[in-house]
Amino acid sequence: MAELDSTAEGLLQDPQFLLRLHIKIVKYLATSAPDADERRISSLFESVDSRYKEAGREHLDLYALQALLRPIFPVSAVSDRELRILLHMLPLSEGNGADGELKNRIDPVEVFFELRQLIPRAAWQVQFLVRKARSVIFSNKNVSKFEQCVREAARIEPPQVVNPEEARKFLCKSCGFGASEALFLLRYCVEADTGGGLDASLLYGFLFSVQIPCTIEYPILAAQVAEATREPAKEGATGSIALLHALRRVLHPQSPVGSGPDAEPTADLDFGPLSSNLTIQQFHALCQDLAVGFSREQSDRLYHYLKDAQAPSLGVREVVRMYRRYFPPVNSSMLSIIKAAVTQYLLRAAKGNVLAFTELYVRLQEWGVRAVPIEAYVRALRKSGVPDTVTDLHLEWVRLKAPTRVDLIFFLCVPLPSSREAVIRKLFERLCTHQDAPSVLASDMMDRFQTNKIEGKTLQRTAVNCKKALKEYLDELDKASLNYELFAYFWYMISAAIDDDPTYTMLIWHCFRLADRTSKRV
Repeated sequence: MAELDSTAEGLLQDPQFLLRLHIKIVKYLATSAPDADERRISSLFESVDSRYKEAGREHLDLYALQALLRPIFPVSAVSDRELRILLHMLPLSEGNGADGELKNRIDPVEVFFELRQLIPRAAWQVQFLVRKARSVIFSNKNVSKFEQCVREAARIEPPQVVNPEEARKFLCKSCGFGASEALFLLRYCVEADTGGGLDASLLYGFLFSVQIPCTIEYPILAAQVAEATREPAKEGATGSIALLHALRRVLHPQSPVGSGPDAEPTADLDFGPLSSNLTIQQFHALCQDLAVGFSREQSDRLYHYLKDAQAPSLGVREVVRMYRRYFPPVNSSMLSIIKAAVTQYLLRAAKGNVLAFTELYVRLQEWGVRAVPIEAYVRALRKSGVPDTVTDLHLEWVRLKAPTRVDLIFFLCVPLPSSREAVIRKLFERLCTHQDAPSVLASDMMDRFQTNKIEGKTLQRTAVNCKKALKEYLDELDKASLNYELFAYFWYMISAAIDDDPTYTMLIWHCFRLADRTSKRV
């Protein structure tokens, strides 16, 4: 793909910009109206996407793709530069024809498929596409050859796989699908460890069975409830917090704890002692509160799928289990953007305070080394300066990687530049008391930390604050000596809050007199 200009290259490395751009792009791909299927996907997006019925037939360069996408995104909201950055963000593969003809060119079908991946409601899209296909299939009295093949493949034990290219042709030629629609639906039907072959039973159940089997329908319905929490509901909450708040509203004024003789606690970190049961009306109200977009019939079917046949009502515990199983996933690329954005917001709010991360560490002190409930986790990060641009769900994805405060600080503060790691290692070696089992005395760290050795009022003030934070860190650890991991952990927090290497190096080098060879402990 063609190179970006220097300004665009800079923005491509700016996580806060990329997060805002992602939110903006999604806004123009789909709406959040819960009451009308056709309003989910942008009609402008579908009108452009529907032109392409077959992948690989056309490849376009960056500027042609930009022109292709322009009708979807108004220029007043998304600039040409932002569209080019978007195309560089998407995981697209360039053509590599032998004659070089396709070099730096992209298949537009791949672009549209990746844009569909950005839309928060993947399970809803699957359901919508299944309905679209079935409306055509069941309006035709004749049974197609493809349906016969799929039926036979599904009957064989074990079921055979279906050629994805044959399925794509059927959907595009017989059902009026665009190529990206076909790819999106068929991706859901891929059988693991078959090299891309499609699960015949699943495909038959989706497209050709008179009634979609409950084993196929349940995961689609359950996933829609989970995916609804990707978009802000009432009060702007997302993720587990959105579900937690919705449950509290639906259960009010009924006590959420110990409601009914058959109620069991969820035993979930975030939903804690919630042990109520939901009636079928309350469950529908819950789905409405979350803006899932279910009809009453759909919410009732999911209710009965979830409820124990012998139980009079549905326990909150089962709802939480369903949510955890179908919790919205995140890819590594988005998680990297979120991590970098969170770090930047923390540093911006700190305004040069080198204790940005040690203060976040203290805010979560009550949880020690235990996993932190999501409301406390998000609250601590909000108080530390992370704005709502980073949603509750974004922060919950961070928690998946870093469930404890120790994990969180480590996740945000590493990796360190090798030069800084070397300074920490040098200090540890200088203060080390036992070479056979390397450790540093906590008292020695405090005694040897001489803030008056620093020149310059600003840096000296930084050193004083740093020493105070070190004392708090050591007091909480309550250990006489520290191994390298515990020793370095504190300096990782300080390093992440200092932008330039000279300041960080001077802080340690001068406070501990590393330049003075006679300062080594004997």
